[in-house]
Amino acid sequence: DAVVVFLSLVEEVAFAGGGVDLKYLRLVRLFRLVRTFRMVRTLPMFMTLRTMLNAIMNSVRSFLWAMVLVWFTMFMFAVAFAQGATQHAQSSNVADSDMDVLRSYFSSLGMTLLTLFMCVTGGVNWWEVISVLLNINAVFGLLFAFYISLMVLALLNIVTGIFVNDALEFAQLDRDLMARFEMDRRQVDMEKLGNIFATVDVSNTGKINLEEFLVHMDSSEVKALFKVLGLDVSDVFSFFDALDVGGRGEVNLEEFVMGCLNLRGSAKTLDMATLMRENKRAAQRLDIHAKRLEQQLRAVEQRLPPPVSSTNTSDLARRTSGVDHDRDVQQFSVRREPLHVGHTPSFTTLATDEDPDTREDCIGLDGPFALSSTTRRKL
Repeated sequence: DAVVVFLSLVEEVAFAGGGVDLKYLRLVRLFRLVRTFRMVRTLPMFMTLRTMLNAIMNSVRSFLWAMVLVWFTMFMFAVAFAQGATQHAQSSNVADSDMDVLRSYFSSLGMTLLTLFMCVTGGVNWWEVISVLLNINAVFGLLFAFYISLMVLALLNIVTGIFVNDALEFAQLDRDLMARFEMDRRQVDMEKLGNIFATVDVSNTGKINLEEFLVHMDSSEVKALFKVLGLDVSDVFSFFDALDVGGRGEVNLEEFVMGCLNLRGSAKTLDMATLMRENKRAAQRLDIHAKRLEQQLRAVEQRLPPPVSSTNTSDLARRTSGVDHDRDVQQFSVRREPLHVGHTPSFTTLATDEDPDTREDCIGLDGPFALSSTTRRKL
């Protein structure tokens, strides 16, 4: 956009100038065609082209450093070869044919660099060059063979790998490209899951139950399809229960496809965040119910009568087995009041009913509320 605006500004300034023939600047209008490249960012059919262009733009820095490394390596070898060719040309026993070849390939340092570059890029057959160097000295021939091996087998492959890595990293960072790629992959997976559903739904009801699912899970083809989609169906019952969200014992096409897509792969950050949010909501609801229950218990407690401060003697007598209640209770008052000074405890020794010779220590009350011997014995 900045380039288009700048060129339009140059065009306006050029045509506004008086007395100056700037007809050649009419060609600047052709640069308005650059605006058509905006379609590359929107139309899906240009997604591959956009990836290539973005990869090239993102690899400019790596390309510059790669060129520096390549030309520095060629420069070191070029100095050695140019020096050897110059010394060989100065000798008197050089044939005219060899001299012409030396002048063609090693006439200067720049020409030597160009020769080495063409040898590794296909511009010159490197056997023609090494044959000349072998005539000079076998050491130069071995050095040239080492140069070819270093450039072709190591350096150029490393540079290519760096470019490919940069392109892949940029493609992963491109949000639009990744979104488009994810949408395409999701569409393909949905189509595959739809085919699996159609295979399992032998009754053509649009729904599958656990029995149908178990039967088709024995098929190696269905297992392979689930494996390709990244779904672990080792536990068929648990997997079907996870798909059957409504608990109806059957799932339709939409539930099957969306459930499989959600169960694919490992737990992601979004899944963990959803689980934490649901746990917090459940804890909040539980806390609210606990507070309501506590309030209701307090209201019930306030409506209850106050607790009795003293023991009801008649109730105590009724809990005692073997006591003649009609006779003994009539002799004992049912007043619910604490003992006062007139009610003094007395300690006596009474004989048991089972054996008159056996005696037991008993405690009773003296005064108006004295118990009979039978009641004392039972108590």
